[in-house]
Amino acid sequence: MTEEEWLASNDTYPMLEHLWDKVSDRKLRLFACGSCRVNWNNLIGLRGRDAVLAAQEFADGNGSNE
Repeated sequence: MTEEEWLASNDTYPMLEHLWDKVSDRKLRLFACGSCRVNWNNLIGLRGRDAVLAAQEFADGNGSNE
């Protein structure tokens, strides 16, 4: 995937596929959180948003996997 394709893309799957073997687990988790934040207003209730926030904390080593 070129930089031009990356910047023009609205589909996160090819972006994730491109990153998969190039970055750390932390960066993959944060990419997933960022993808959720793009749709922040579509997350149902506080539970969905709390899940994204908890995943961000976990990615940064500040949470648990429970």
